[in-house]
Amino acid sequence: MAVRDTICARPWVGSDIQEGGGGGDSVLTALQEKIAMVALKELREDPSGRRQTLELMRDWAKKNQNIKEGRFGIAKWWQFHQVSLDSPPEPDLTTSPGLSLFIGLVSLPLGQVYGSSLRDQSGISFNFFSDDSFLLRFLRVKKFSVPMAQQMLLKYLHFRNVYSNLCLGLANMQPTVYELLKSGYLFSLPQRDRLGRRVIFADASKLDPFKYSNSDMAKAHLLVYESLLEEEENQVLGFTHIGDLKGICAAHLTLWSPSEFASIVKLGEQAVPMRHKEIHLINMPTGFKVAYDFCKGLLSEKIRNRFNMHSSLPELHQSVDPKILPKEYGGSIPMAEMIGS
Repeated sequence: MAVRDTICARPWVGSDIQEGGGGGDSVLTALQEKIAMVALKELREDPSGRRQTLELMRDWAKKNQNIKEGRFGIAKWWQFHQVSLDSPPEPDLTTSPGLSLFIGLVSLPLGQVYGSSLRDQSGISFNFFSDDSFLLRFLRVKKFSVPMAQQMLLKYLHFRNVYSNLCLGLANMQPTVYELLKSGYLFSLPQRDRLGRRVIFADASKLDPFKYSNSDMAKAHLLVYESLLEEEENQVLGFTHIGDLKGICAAHLTLWSPSEFASIVKLGEQAVPMRHKEIHLINMPTGFKVAYDFCKGLLSEKIRNRFNMHSSLPELHQSVDPKILPKEYGGSIPMAEMIGS
């Protein structure tokens, strides 16, 4: 269960809301109040507006010709994500390393893709867009602007279609992707940051460019991102990213052609409904500034302004509480324990 625990979001842990301790409903209420305050202040989200915009999104989705006519590969995408609409089968974990991941809209056992009991294409589309949590991803990231949320949703479906070789293969996790995640290349920290955001940690040294492909890399990111977006707290509060670039070499740059990398990064930013609030990088090798500037230049100005390059761990600690970091980076819990807990 190590990789599933690594990917899936953990309970809220903050300075004034702690795991355990018998808090019960009072802790949950405090958490809900904090999230509701952030949602209202930053996203203009309130119960009444949420209901109205969800209804508008559902009505639009049912009428949108591109969606109804399957121009984004909806049928295949839904077949990957959704089990039988009538009676979901029992998970069969014999074809996987013993894991079951929350991917996209529902939890799927690895190694299985259901589709025999799916309804017709129109029915698939309508059921697909009846999931409030899924639709709220786009509304929240666009601060409840319905036209902008609709545009991003179409781009998301387009992304899924263009990169179907990456997205449709997630349910049957390849051994290399499993190994990459288990190694600690990409995982969420057990504790959130000072603002309650989920922290995604990346260790570039675990990505062996002679063993893993760009497909393995992309699938690892998609699995982590889709899984974390299942948790509505993350949709509201957003994400903090920490990346250790130590170990990057010229071979890493050959995993992607410049055009491939530019395409997936640009479309990914426009299509994946994540609130990237802070991005912290450390240990950038000398001589890689040109590559770094190229990658950063592919992103929007808003995201570029959220990058922070740190020359040392003490400098990183000025922005990120070391208590939440792995022991190797100044915290108290070893990275291997975080990944395998």
